[in-house]
Order: sequence, then C-alpha cells, then structure tokens
Amino acid sequence: MLSLAQTFGIVGTLILTLYFSKRQIQSLSIDQQSRVLNDLDEKIHKTTELMLERPSLYRVMDRGFMASEFRIRTVLVLILHS
Repeated sequence: MLSLAQTFGIVGTLILTLYFSKRQIQSLSIDQQSRVLNDLDEKIHKTTELMLERPSLYRVMDRGFMASEFRIRTVLVLILHS
C-alpha cells in the first residue's frame, strides 16, 4: 500500500503537471493567433499594394467583398433562425 506521503507526492505531481500543461497550451494558442493575424495583415498589405498599382483590381476586389459579405450574412441568418 502507498503511504500517505507517497499519495500526496503523486497528487501534487499531477496537479503541477496539469497546471504547467495548461499554461503551455494557452501560450501555444496565443502564438497561433498571432501568426494568423500576422499572415492576414501581410495579405491585406499585399492586396492593397496591388490595388494601388492596378486600380482596375479594386472593382474586382469590391465585388468579391460584397459577395462574401452577402454569404456571411446569409449563413448567420440561417444559423440564428434554425
């Protein structure tokens, strides 16, 4: 049988392991969010540069944005009313 000290040692080790793994998962989540936001920022920056170089692309992007905005609204309405 396990002694009381061994039991406390095992439980304490499990608690410490859970605590530090939770902190590591949170930091990984923040790192992932940062990477996604940086990638999105780069893409928006490149798109803006392209539109400044070729103004005819603005109309294409504007139409695409309107279509995607419509799709997003449609999905939200379907979700909210289901």
